[in-house]
Amino acid sequence: MKIKDRWIESAIQAITLTRIADEKGIHASEYKGYISAFGASVIQSGLLPAVIFYENSEGNQDKGLLIKAIVVVLNEVGEYKIDAQQNFSQFVRVFHNEEKLLKDVSHAAMALKLALMTFKSEDND
Repeated sequence: MKIKDRWIESAIQAITLTRIADEKGIHASEYKGYISAFGASVIQSGLLPAVIFYENSEGNQDKGLLIKAIVVVLNEVGEYKIDAQQNFSQFVRVFHNEEKLLKDVSHAAMALKLALMTFKSEDND
């Protein structure tokens, strides 16, 4: 899958806006795994179940930030109008073109994975 530069640029901004990376440009190393596992979850169980799982996960490093970053990218580059106050899972449930949304979420996730490489990881200080 070829990702255009505008997706990656938007993903870099999303990582900063959602505070996946802090003001020093450092992110928790777990986010690399979260992004990879999200893609596998979408393939195995589908978009809606994967989004619900990530949106509602809790812990030291909130997996929900990944979903928020995807929403930021989709709103900017994917030209969606997803309400930031609404759960993304609710949007997925009512969106009528599942194939387009799945493709765009995949692009956003891949862009986030690439964009994360431009930041430093906690364990690589």
